[in-house]
Amino acid sequence: MVSQASTSIIPTMTDIHQFVTRYGSEMDLRALSETDMANILDSIRQLIRSEGQDRQHHLAALTAVKILSRARDRVDLWMSEEIFNWLIVSSHLNRYKTAGDSLAPPDSRDMDTVVEAVKCIYNLTFTNRKVQLMCERAVCVGATKQVQDLLQ
Repeated sequence: MVSQASTSIIPTMTDIHQFVTRYGSEMDLRALSETDMANILDSIRQLIRSEGQDRQHHLAALTAVKILSRARDRVDLWMSEEIFNWLIVSSHLNRYKTAGDSLAPPDSRDMDTVVEAVKCIYNLTFTNRKVQLMCERAVCVGATKQVQDLLQ
């Protein structure tokens, strides 16, 4: 018997994968309606809240966030503490607390999700003041350099 939790995520992941396929190469997201944006964000939030995220689904959701970040004028509408914290955990920046801390390299199986999360944080930090303030509060400004060094 399939559990309720495992079946409820399937439509969500279909939505995310379809979004990534549709908008993956688009730099201009003006065609993305507010309703479609709300739906994809709901799907991402459902994934964030689910237990035991599948690596491919996690990567697809990170890719969707990266795509959404291209619409710089709309980031304030969808960026939340929940999504930001998920990005921090996905990037392993949550392991960094003070300037002297050292990080163990991420598991090589997680490297693609770590890289995608770091890309999202970099893109969002360079283009959005709200995210800059979130980074300052999360002490991730210095940590991004340390994670970047680990990825090289």
